[in-house]
Amino acid sequence: FNPERMILQLYPEGQLFPLDNVGSKSNYMFMHLCVYLGLHEHMINIEQTHVPQFLFIDQPSIPYYTGDNDKGNDDKTKLLDAFKLLNTFLEYIIVDKQDHFQIFMVEHAPIDYWENNDLKYFHTVDEFINGKGLIPNNVYNS
Repeated sequence: FNPERMILQLYPEGQLFPLDNVGSKSNYMFMHLCVYLGLHEHMINIEQTHVPQFLFIDQPSIPYYTGDNDKGNDDKTKLLDAFKLLNTFLEYIIVDKQDHFQIFMVEHAPIDYWENNDLKYFHTVDEFINGKGLIPNNVYNS
């Protein structure tokens, strides 16, 4: 993290300067996940009490839903890698470190992405489909 520019940068091993471009939106999404998970792990390790032990993630599938259906299977694999990273982090904190952590995620990917892929720390609270949403249809259609 570059505090002067307020951006994440990657420094390849042995190089003095960061990469100008890390590639796709997917790469940036993974960078952000790693930074925020790392920050939370650090705060748990130093037993701080001022930062709540949760993370809100809004639509990590955004890099993969560009309308290009030719990449669908590869995109699903990359998104599942992100979900597995989150699941592994939760298992590490809950089981290995015997601590608490929660991730709230709003997602548009199909529910079977986590229900059929052994992601035991994922729990669906609600689905907003067929007119059901955070703001119900009857509120704004009346």
